[in-house]
Amino acid sequence: MLDQIEEALKAAFDLPVYYGTSAEATGSAVYDYIVFWRDKATWKSGSKGDYTNHCTVALVRQNFIPEEETLTVIDALRDIPGLRETGDGITYSCLTKPGTALALEVAEYHFFEARKRVS
Repeated sequence: MLDQIEEALKAAFDLPVYYGTSAEATGSAVYDYIVFWRDKATWKSGSKGDYTNHCTVALVRQNFIPEEETLTVIDALRDIPGLRETGDGITYSCLTKPGTALALEVAEYHFFEARKRVS
């Protein structure tokens, strides 16, 4: 799933894509990038080991995210078999890039993939 997410995001955006952290970002990539991570795995009590992977994708842009880009993340990942949006919508945050006076906007998207445990 993670490789497919990375490939889909790279194909949809002309932005650097990182897993887990953007610590390696340099140059203009410091302000405009995508980062994604796996944030939890859940399962129902009494299940036979079937579980659900949950992941988050964050689109980060200097100043603000252009409106036409807001749904591009969902469109890019919609074709990955078994991966679905959680339905929680997009969460926006604004922050100041540390050590600068630059404003950044972050849009977070939440997805899940149900998995069958293979014995």
